[in-house]
Amino acid sequence: MAVKLLLALLCIVLSACNEPKTYASACSTLRQNWRTAEQDWHHAIFNTVKLEKAGTLRWNGVQIDEARLTQYFQAVNTLNPVPTVVLKVDPDADCAAVERIRDQLEEQMQCKASGRCGEGDGVWGDGGMFG
Repeated sequence: MAVKLLLALLCIVLSACNEPKTYASACSTLRQNWRTAEQDWHHAIFNTVKLEKAGTLRWNGVQIDEARLTQYFQAVNTLNPVPTVVLKVDPDADCAAVERIRDQLEEQMQCKASGRCGEGDGVWGDGGMFG
């Protein structure tokens, strides 16, 4: 009986280890030099990238794919002033997808050097059209 109980418990523990890690449980820590909504953003222009649970991406509310996201990042970098890009993530989004989009944003927007990257929910700036 004890062996069966131990095996059952071991199965439960091992199956929990195989669960995909989600944003809320494992990867919501902000990257270095990225900002939050609570910081002073009142003069910034924003574009929002939303990563949903199913992996769907939205740019300012419009569904896009990762190739289009790269194009948008390239276009944003030609604007004057260069807007800030805010990543908003569904709590149940897969961490691998979160890290992939963060890496893309980091590379394209040079977040560490520019300070033009943010992450999280909340009211960004003055709560304007895309805040």
